Amino acid sequence: MEENTQYFDAYEENLLNELVRTVSSLGMLDGQLLNSEDIDQKWKEWAPEYIAEARKDFVEYYTEHIDHKTVPYEGMHEVLRRLSKEGVTLAVASNKFHAGTERLIERFFADVEFASVHGNRDGFPLKPDAAVLKLIMEECGFEPQQCCMIGDSGVDMQTAINAGVDAVGVTWGFRPRAELEGFCPKGLIDGAEELLRFV
Repeated sequence: MEENTQYFDAYEENLLNELVRTVSSLGMLDGQLLNSEDIDQKWKEWAPEYIAEARKDFVEYYTEHIDHKTVPYEGMHEVLRRLSKEGVTLAVASNKFHAGTERLIERFFADVEFASVHGNRDGFPLKPDAAVLKLIMEECGFEPQQCCMIGDSGVDMQTAINAGVDAVGVTWGFRPRAELEGFCPKGLIDGAEELLRFV
């Protein structure tokens, strides 16, 4: 998915201002100026709470705006719809948080049948841990040699290796072609239509 981050500017600015106010306040306690060691200690005590709150706010905001200025990469919708109609079993394994992953699938690929959709959830390891692929294979009733992982990063390629499945790298994502090549995938493709050669 192509995402334009301009919708996050206002949110990020507000969050940054709040963090600046918070960090500044750490320099004073009951009117007494704290030294750097005291500030470091207070930050260690308070940071987890602020990070948890910031993450909660971000997830809520991002879930609400996740499909703003976001579109599928050129040709992907058509290719996935074609594969779905031809009976190819499709699944999603994403490190994006689960609710956001589901919302994007519903928003942009409602006419594509996915047998399984998994995003990041608490207590479940992120890729490149193979757990999510193993879960998908179990849910769909497939063995590793029957599967292929399509991804745009070294993390995806390593996930495939860890799960014992073939990998195909797409070169139009966020990571450079050289990174994908370093994992010796089954193939590298430069356009969505090329995916049909490997599935």
